[in-house]
Amino acid sequence: MRSLLLLLGILLLSVSCTATNMKVILKTDKSDIKTVVPNKDDSEELLSSLTELIKKTDDMLKVYLSSDRIGRIKKNEQYIEFLFDSKVEVSSDMFGNYNINKVLIPLTGTFGVSNSSEMTTIILGDDDGYISGPLRNSNGNMLIQKMKQLLEK
Repeated sequence: MRSLLLLLGILLLSVSCTATNMKVILKTDKSDIKTVVPNKDDSEELLSSLTELIKKTDDMLKVYLSSDRIGRIKKNEQYIEFLFDSKVEVSSDMFGNYNINKVLIPLTGTFGVSNSSEMTTIILGDDDGYISGPLRNSNGNMLIQKMKQLLEK
């Protein structure tokens, strides 16, 4: 019985660590860049929203994303960027599984969310940089607004 309780305690501890081993960068204008290390509850909610956003992607852009282009997005546009301490597996119903450790979601610019559309672009990345062929979710804006609300509090 003790072994079972010890194993359960270790499992719960590793789950809570996984949920908080990320930081999120929110850039809402050229000078306002906020780095957030979410608490456990916010982290779980952010991860849930991000997972749903990626899961429901229904389009993929056929565009090459050089490190220069990513740099211009980060310099000139608003965005949310998730950075994980280690690789996590995410899954798109339409495009399969990805092992990543970062996600960039442009909020403005060419890949940004527009006022007249729910379309959201999700750029997945790993240790080698961001992956070309960003995914898109045609109904993702509500989830983005939920993430922004959590990050701005």
